[in-house]
Amino acid sequence: MFCGVFIVALVQSLFFNFLDLSPNEKIVKYLIELEWWEKATRHNAAKLLQAAWRAGVLQQGGELGDQRHLFSIMRAARSLRMNMPAIELSVEDQVAEMEATILAEVDRMEAQKLEILQRIQAKATQLAALKLRLNSK
Repeated sequence: MFCGVFIVALVQSLFFNFLDLSPNEKIVKYLIELEWWEKATRHNAAKLLQAAWRAGVLQQGGELGDQRHLFSIMRAARSLRMNMPAIELSVEDQVAEMEATILAEVDRMEAQKLEILQRIQAKATQLAALKLRLNSK
């Protein structure tokens, strides 16, 4: 059983390493891995509570098997915490993402600048018209 799981994990990691995923595809892959991780974490937490309760209730008997089971589940919980999936972007993707963010902000600032200049121009024309009216009276 362990060999089968190991082979599937190996094939999956090789498959995903050979793929050239776009940033959106990486996000989808991350969300799928995160969902799997959350399910495994919830399952492990339930098993950990059961093992802790069993070890506490049966502590009078002094069975080491229950404590070993508890500690093995605790190790599994720790490895799950350490292996939480994360989005891994290449340096080029990170730079492209930052550049896109900066360019979007620059575009927004340019649009805001144009709007302010148009308002100033409108106020200047109104002021010039008022000046002409005052001078003509």
